[in-house]
Amino acid sequence: MKKYLFTLGVILFFNSCSTNDDLVLSEEAKLNRRESLQLIDDLTDGGGSSKTKFKTPPYNSLNTMFFYNNDSSADIFKLNSDGTIGNRLYRAASFSDDWTIIERYEVNGKPFILFYSKRRGDAAIYNIDSNTGKILGLVQNYTGWRGGRFVWNEYWERIQSYKIGGTSYMFFYSDEGAVEIYKINSNGILGERVYLASWSDDFTSVKVYDVNNKHYVLVYNTKKSSLDIYNIDSNTGKVVGLVKKYSTKGGIFKFNEAWDIIETYKIGTITYMLLYSDDGNVEVYKVNSDGTLGQRVYLATWSNDISSLKIYEINNNPFILVYRRGESKGDIYNIDPNTGKVIGLVKGYTGWRKKIID
Repeated sequence: MKKYLFTLGVILFFNSCSTNDDLVLSEEAKLNRRESLQLIDDLTDGGGSSKTKFKTPPYNSLNTMFFYNNDSSADIFKLNSDGTIGNRLYRAASFSDDWTIIERYEVNGKPFILFYSKRRGDAAIYNIDSNTGKILGLVQNYTGWRGGRFVWNEYWERIQSYKIGGTSYMFFYSDEGAVEIYKINSNGILGERVYLASWSDDFTSVKVYDVNNKHYVLVYNTKKSSLDIYNIDSNTGKVVGLVKKYSTKGGIFKFNEAWDIIETYKIGTITYMLLYSDDGNVEVYKVNSDGTLGQRVYLATWSNDISSLKIYEINNNPFILVYRRGESKGDIYNIDPNTGKVIGLVKGYTGWRKKIID
């Protein structure tokens, strides 16, 4: 069974240009990129993919971005209306140096943030000030998730929050195949466990998403090039029947690719799915009302050394943050709100080194 190192990448920014041609490389340039990859550390996040990926947090009503830095400090920045990084709202000089998953979430309009250490099996939940985005007091410590009420003797690879109606849930997946789902109480801590199961232990991406208020969970296996989609029961939050299985190689979905990053995002009422491979291949699909993949709206070859992607929205305008850890560089691009396609470069930055960005 493949094991993954869970340190998350940074978003770094570099000099801008007028188009997104920097993402599209010649064959010679792509070969040079591949050679340079030998010197670049491979990163993963809670999703268990072989590249870091950034998720769009369910809580981002203040339009903020959270940075957990290499020196264990943390910063929260305001995002400008054009999608660029604005003023710093908050700085904490020191956190634990081994947080591996950070998840922001919301319960009844109140924002919280969860920190999890895979090494220690510990977690901490904090309040977030709904007016400023600053981290406030500790709500709950979970020390040594190796037993007790939660019986967490697993190392969690993926932690994701989601909401169904007015109820918030937290989803956990481990590299031993253990899956647990909990309701989140009104004070932000974990409440009733609503789902406990043993899945395959070789999923490299696990992601919960919604289409027209119906929730689904996607599981992807890089080695098998298989992608399965399941329903989540709207009344209980439990994972229920299989919706669709994609296991054929080739064809429009091209699942002969080893997808390293899989992200979903919404523009208005339309849900999209982005798939990126370490060969630089990128595809974006509309997601059908039943949670399955529909029309492909974008097909491109980007650089093959992207370690992280973060998709987010400001004032109903979607953006994508592309990070190259090996070069300490990143870009912010527009996503066309009418088509879901990635279009012009907004701004570039350079020289940032972070562990996690949310």
